[in-house]
Formats: sequence, structure tokens, C-alpha cells
Amino acid sequence: MSKRNLVRGIVVVLFCSLGGYAFSLKLDNASLRERLSELAVGISAVSEIELTSSSSQLEEGAAQVKTDAETKESVVAGVETGPSEAELRSEQRREERRERMGRFIASFDDPVERMVFLDRELGEIDQRYSRFFKSLDLTEDEIEELKTVMAERNVLSLEERMKGRFYEDEDEILMMKADIDERRSNLGDALTDLIGEEGRDAMTTFRREEPYRERVDTLENSLSYTSSPISENQRTALVSAYAEVGESFQYSKDLSDRRSLRGQDVSEEDVNTFLGEMDVINGSLLVKASEVLNEDQLANLAEQQLSERMQVERRLSFQ
Repeated sequence: MSKRNLVRGIVVVLFCSLGGYAFSLKLDNASLRERLSELAVGISAVSEIELTSSSSQLEEGAAQVKTDAETKESVVAGVETGPSEAELRSEQRREERRERMGRFIASFDDPVERMVFLDRELGEIDQRYSRFFKSLDLTEDEIEELKTVMAERNVLSLEERMKGRFYEDEDEILMMKADIDERRSNLGDALTDLIGEEGRDAMTTFRREEPYRERVDTLENSLSYTSSPISENQRTALVSAYAEVGESFQYSKDLSDRRSLRGQDVSEEDVNTFLGEMDVINGSLLVKASEVLNEDQLANLAEQQLSERMQVERRLSFQ
């Protein structure tokens, strides 16, 4: 029971008691009204005090609730605006990657570390350009010097790419590019001194034909132990034929590097079109190759093309 109801109950009881008391003693009405009026005034004052106290407590409670809510909102806002744990980890990983990149960039300016890059490039150049070096009229020392210049050019290109990604200041990037361009120009002059302009053109052609040489290598290996091996002149002519056909035709949608169709935006029509265009290229290549290969060699090339097509068809199957 609330305090207000209790006060009202007391008032009722007192009125009843006093009424009974007045009747039994036969007090006059004026005296009774006077006493009842005094009592009513006192009870009204008590009730007002109770109500005022309750109202004050409610206001204080509401103010406290509002304060607590504002405090909670402030805390939540602080959590939302601050970096999360995932963001902190991501930032830490980014800083670690940049630190590793900085160490890698510094290795280009270290003579010992730079020699490691050069040795790796020299090994690849030996493999990729061995046939080209044989076609040059150079001494062994001149060929070694040529390899070194080529390796320096490759390392310089790598240095330019890495520093371009690492540097953020525009002035620093411009200074780096100016330095790289000057060193590349000096290496170009050294290359021209060694093999001349014609040699540089031949090197450009050799580099452009590199993807086609791999396919000719496959054919050459398959014929190595037969009665019709490919000669060096045939090989050179066949590489040129591959390059001429390959560079004169573009696929509508090149799928040659696709390992599967899973997750790819490729339709069955795209595959059929690609295979049809592949047949056209292979047919054109056979016509060109017939000018330099004998019948047995040409039949072997046709079998190689058919095998490659079947592999591509299986790889790009929708089933």
C-alpha cells in the first residue's frame, strides 16, 4: 500500500472515530465542526508534504536515469569512434609490410645485396638468350660484358618499380626517376657500343618471339629422336612463323590462360568462339609452317595442335 492511500485510510478512520465520539458525548455541532476542521487542515498538510516528497524523489530519480543514459551514450560513442581491434591489427600488419619493403628497397643501394640481384638475373639471361648470344660475332669476354649490361638493366627496372611503390613524396619520386633514367641511358649506350643498333633490334625481336620459342621447343623435342629432327634454320623460321601469325590475330575473348571456368564470367558461346578462333590460328600456322617443314614434321605439328586443343576444350568444359 502506498503512503498516499495510507494517509487517506487514517483520515477515514479518524473521521469515523471522532464522529462516534461526538455522538456519544452529544457535543454540539459547532464544537465538532471546529475540531474536524482543525484535523482536516493538519492531515492536508501531512498529505501535501508526502506528495511533495514523492514528487521530489521521482524528479531526482528521473534526473539520475538521464545522467546514466548520457554517460552510457558517451561511453558507447567513444567505443564506436575509436579504432577497433581488427583495425589496429590491420594497421600493424601494414606497418610491418612497409618496414620489410623499406629493407628491400635499401638492398638496391648496397653493393653486396645488389650483386645478389645481378647473379640471379645473369642465370636467367644465360638460359633465355643462349641462342641469341651464339648468333653474335662477339668474343667470350664481350658476351660476358653484354650479359652484365643486360642484367643491370633488368635490376634497374625492378628497382624503379619497387621504389615507385614505396616512395610517397612527389619530390622524392621525381628525383628517383631522374636518377633511374640517367643510369638507364648510360646502360643503353654501353649496349649499343657492344652490339650496335642492328644488334639491339635483333635483341628486341628475340625477346618478342620468346613465347613462341617455347612452343617450337616442344615440337623440336618431340622430333629429336625421329628421322626428321628440326634443323636450326627450320627452328628459326618456325619461330618467326608463330610470331607472325600470333601477332596478326586477336581473340574476341582470350581464354588461353584460363585454368577453369569456375567463378569466371565466361559463357558457353565465349568458349565456342574461342575454340573456333583457335582453329583458324592453327590452320594459318600450318600453312606458314608448310613452307619450312617436311611432311613428317608438319604431321607432327598438326598432332601437337590437336592435342593442345583437346586439353583446352577439357579445361574450358562446362560439365
